Amino acid sequence: LHRISLGCMNIGGGNRVQNSGERWVLDHICKAKFGNKPVIVFDVGANVGDYAEEVNMRLRNGTEIYCFEPGQQAFSSLNERFGGKNNVHVYNIGLGDTEETLTLFSEKDGASLRASLYDLRLDHLGLKMSHVEKVQVSTIDLFCENHGINEIDFLKLDVEGHELKVLTGAQRMLNSKQIHAIQFEFGPCNIDSRVFFRDFFYMLNSGYRIYRVLGNGLSPIDSYKETYEVFITTNYLAISR
Repeated sequence: LHRISLGCMNIGGGNRVQNSGERWVLDHICKAKFGNKPVIVFDVGANVGDYAEEVNMRLRNGTEIYCFEPGQQAFSSLNERFGGKNNVHVYNIGLGDTEETLTLFSEKDGASLRASLYDLRLDHLGLKMSHVEKVQVSTIDLFCENHGINEIDFLKLDVEGHELKVLTGAQRMLNSKQIHAIQFEFGPCNIDSRVFFRDFFYMLNSGYRIYRVLGNGLSPIDSYKETYEVFITTNYLAISR
């Protein structure tokens, strides 16, 4: 009954863009908020580009998509997929709270949906994060400064536990209200990164209205409750006030 109740709230439903509610957000929230204007989207943790493909199909002509993927195998697929699209820009870097070289862990040699900057403990799934590679990491603030980007309309974060670090590296943009909407994932990887939903709520609540993404809608989160600390993959949306 507990798991059924969570499922009805779409808690645990954030794994696949096709049925997670992410399509609904693009079709309803982004189009309503941004209207006819070209949109600047940051896809952080782009992997092989499934989410970027949805954005490219669903948002208006003129939309610019910046994809960030540190893993070499996933980036190669991403680059091959979007190499001929002038509005999609791909970068073989990760984003975080500082500019540095870090280790990316995954359970296999190749593009992985579990690739993380944390050595995830997955013994209960019979998996080991045995493949490692060194990757370059920058910050949103530095990237925007270096590339002359003054605002981000929609920031999507799916970086296996590193989402709060990415937001920490975007403090200048956040404080100046230059990021208009943020979709972030919260789930099992936050156990390994030792990050709670409370950390996201208190970082964002003053400047954004926060929602849990449902399959075909949004559920508002007006105040923090400890019962929101459910470490099953779920997407949340923060819309500027």
